[in-house]
Parts: sequence; C-alpha cells; structure tokens
Amino acid sequence: MKKPLILLLALCLLSSFVSAEFSSQSAYNWLSSKADSDGAYNDNVVATAWAVLALGKAGISSQAEHSLEWIFSEQSSAYCFPSSPCRTKDTAMALLAMDSLQRLDNITWVQDALKSMIVPSSLSGKWFIEVSTDNSGTCKLSWEINNQTRDKTVVVNKGKFPECGDSYFLDVESSCLSSSIIRQPGTAIDVDCTGVDGSDVVITLLYRSGNKYYIVSSTSANKAEVIINNGCFGNGPGDVSCKKESSLYAAWAAKKTDDSSVNVKVYLMDAYSESGVEDNALLYLATGEARYLEELKRIQKTDGSFERSVMKTALAVLALNQDAAYSDIASKAVEWLKTKQKADGSLGEVTETAAALYAAFNEPVDVPPSDYVPPEICNDDGLCDYEAGEDSENCPEDCPSDEEPLPDTYGDDCEVNNLCETDFEETTENCPDDCTCGDGICDDYEDAEGSCDEDCVSSDADSTVDADQMQDEPSGSSAMTWVIIILIILIVVAGGIFAVKKFGGAAKPKQKPGSPGYSFPRPTGMPPVSPTKVPPMKQMTTRSAFKPAAKSKDTELEKSLEEARKLLGE
Repeated sequence: MKKPLILLLALCLLSSFVSAEFSSQSAYNWLSSKADSDGAYNDNVVATAWAVLALGKAGISSQAEHSLEWIFSEQSSAYCFPSSPCRTKDTAMALLAMDSLQRLDNITWVQDALKSMIVPSSLSGKWFIEVSTDNSGTCKLSWEINNQTRDKTVVVNKGKFPECGDSYFLDVESSCLSSSIIRQPGTAIDVDCTGVDGSDVVITLLYRSGNKYYIVSSTSANKAEVIINNGCFGNGPGDVSCKKESSLYAAWAAKKTDDSSVNVKVYLMDAYSESGVEDNALLYLATGEARYLEELKRIQKTDGSFERSVMKTALAVLALNQDAAYSDIASKAVEWLKTKQKADGSLGEVTETAAALYAAFNEPVDVPPSDYVPPEICNDDGLCDYEAGEDSENCPEDCPSDEEPLPDTYGDDCEVNNLCETDFEETTENCPDDCTCGDGICDDYEDAEGSCDEDCVSSDADSTVDADQMQDEPSGSSAMTWVIIILIILIVVAGGIFAVKKFGGAAKPKQKPGSPGYSFPRPTGMPPVSPTKVPPMKQMTTRSAFKPAAKSKDTELEKSLEEARKLLGE
C-alpha cells in the first residue's frame, strides 16, 4: 500500500515541477492578449508604457508601436500625460516609452512639460557654500530671482566668512545672502573668488541633513556656478507637496532621456530610505551610484526576491543588471520571478508582468497572435513617399529603387512652351514635354557629343559647312563687307554731328517725382543703395511689341539714310 502512495506522490511532485517550468513566450502571449483594440492596456498610461518597454525590447515592434500611438492620443495640449488630469509618473513613463522606440518627434516638449511640474521642496536640511583657501580676500556671489539679478560680496579669511557668523560654511538662507534663493528650485549662484589671493581655491556646495553632509558639487577654481537643486515633484501640476514615487520616476526618465536639467537628487537623498527597494533601484537608475546596488544586495531576501513583490523584484533586477558585478544577485532574483508565473502565462497584473518581462526576460520571442494589423505604408500613388516610410522593399510599385527621387515638381516648375528652361529648374524628369531629345531644339542640357545628336549639330560639322560655304561665295563678298562697315561708321558720325548741332545747347529738363527714371534724393551720409539680386522666378514668357520709330522731321538725316540705302543696293 505504501509503494502506490509514494509513487503517486512522486508523480504529483513531478507534474508540479513540469507545470512550473517558466515560458517567456507564454508570458508575452498573455501580455499581448490584454491589449485593447486601440493598443491601450487598462486605459492606463503607466501600464501601457510598461507594455511598450517589454514588447519593444523583445522585438515585437508592431504591437509596441500600436500601444505607443495610444499613449500619444492621451497627450494633453501642454504635452503631459494623460490629458485629464496630467500626472508626473504617467508623463515620466510616457517619456521612457517614447525613448525606447526612438519616437523623438516631440520628446523635447514632453521633457519641458515634466520640468514644469517641479516645485520647491520643503527640505528640513540646510544649504552651504564652502570656499577652501589659505589666503584672504573677497568673493562676489550673483544670482537671479524673478528675472532680477542680485549680488553680494563677502569677505573670506582663510576659508572663514568673518562677517557671516565667522564660520567655514556660508549659509545660503542667512542674512548674508537671501532666504528667497531656496524658494525657487534650481537657482544658480555664480561664485567669483578672483578677489582672493592665490589660485588654490576650491568652491563647494553642500547640503546638511541632520548630522550628515552631502557634497552636491565641488570645483577647484576661483570661479564656479553652484545650483541649488532643491526641487521635487508632486503627483502632477498644481501639487506643491513632494511625492517620493513621482520624483523617483521623473528622475529616472530624465536620466534615460539625457535631460540633466531635471535634478531632484537632494530631495531624494533627504527622503531616502535605505531599506526601500524602489528607492535604491530607481535612485541607481537615476544616478548610477553603486552604493544603491550595495543596498539592494543587502536587503535581498534569501529566496531571491525583494519583499516578495514581483514589481519590486523586477525594479531591483532592472538596476542590478546594469552592473555585471551583481549578476549573481540578479540571477537569483530572476529565478524567483520565474516561480511566480501563473498557468495563463502572466506574472500578476499587466504592470507587474510587463515590468518583469522588460527587466528579466526580454530575449527575442515569436510575435504573439494579435488582431492588430499595422496600417499599409504603400499607397500605390506612383510617388515614393520616403517620409511616410515607403521604400523599394515595402512599396516597389512607387519606389523602384532605393535612390530617393526628385521632388514632385511637375506642374509647378514645368511650363509647357517647347523650351527647356533650365534656369527655371526644368529637366527631362519633371518637364518631359519641353526637355526631350528629338524636339528639334538644342536645349542647354543637350550637346552633340552623344546626348542628343538629333537636335544639336557638332562643332566639327559646323566648321565643315562654313568652309564649303566660304568656297562657294564670290570673291567680292569680303570687299562688300568692308563697304558696309564703312557706311555704318559714316552714318553714326553724321548722326552724332547732327545731334550736337540740334540739341547741344539745350538744358536737360528736370524730372518730376513719380516720372520714369526719377530718383528720390537721398539724405547726406546715407550709403548708396545696391540693386537687390532677385532669384529667377517662374513667369509666363511674353514677347515685347516694338513700335516703329517715328519719322524724323530733319531732311538732312533722311538724305543720309537714303544714300546709305542706295549704296547697299549697289
């Protein structure tokens, strides 16, 4: 009787072991199935952003893009998320999702929206400026409050401030400076200690909380800019109270998207809990300081988890995986996560499953089944639209090659008039009606060297024809040419003499303002106006109608012209 019971127990243990085998594919299948038809997860920006991170990292790009499009649809007119009401954590997660798929089209505006949510933190600590030197002199401190620049010159005597409590630490909120400095987060103070003798000066900004001093910045020079990063984030716009979770996610998003202007590190250090998993994981992701990984190592449970929470363990793994020195600790946590997979493939809710997949199980998998069909890129309109993503692979009908075509200017730059007007950017591609070999016109772009023999006669042929014509011409033709030239010179001279006699003593009539050719007088000292060069513009080509010259009343000029006609007739 005992043997069957033992065998049955062994089979149960074996079956439970087999059923507990982890499958990242089934986890991704479950996650994909939870997306709504519009790509959203639970109509929640944070949950959808985590799904985008997980799907995108595993190579399931089409579904990740679909979900990201839904996130964009939730963007407010102020570029925060969701549109009503905006929240700090949602905006930070949207930034991370955009960055993961490199959708950087409006990421700068979203970063600005996140920064606009920073508020002054109600820190219990104090801010100090230290000037380390063995010499004496003065330092000038300048800062800006409400668009007004303020400054203060303080005496420094071997590192002490004798007029400000005779201490080595200059209290930023003391009467020596201004308490209004910390009311505006991120105030920059320019410290100019060139008035101190010697060059061995170190300017340091410190923050003291209780009995602990934190060095915020330190510069070995007699000039430095120190920034009072005393800001924090509330839950959203209008929330002036600091919220640690919101500040942690905002700091991570700012670091991930290379936005150094968001700095809430001092508030986070002040609110930091050594035993907090989120504190250590997200602070490491925001700062890269290894001491937070050491704390994660210290607080890990013996079973490998962090507080036996899928979400917290996923965040810890995400941070620990950034440093190979902690791979053993991360692997132990990953093994614990595997035990939390359910029969349907999930590891909990959408956010937990997506975070765990993104942190620990992001190897490429088969694309899970989905009802989502990506929109067709190719529209078969005969034009290769590279901006819309068309290329020779996904749209060979419009893009026969990967060479980007000329812009579609046919109809704008082409004026069909049987002239290939290259000055107006007409070419064989955009104006084939005018710029075609065989139209009987030798255009600017054609030559007789093989590009268009039909329209252009070669220079050699021209010279041969000219030589033959020269041989057939009568010998008196050159003499006749000289006679014509002499007659033209005589006519010009006679006309000039006549003009001098007729108009030489007459004064030039004054032009009235507004008449053709009138130039308005320019003030003394004003430089002459240079003609403005205007680029060639597309215009209709028209021919000018020339009127015949009026008959002259002077009989002498008429006689000269008559004699010239007779000579030419001879």
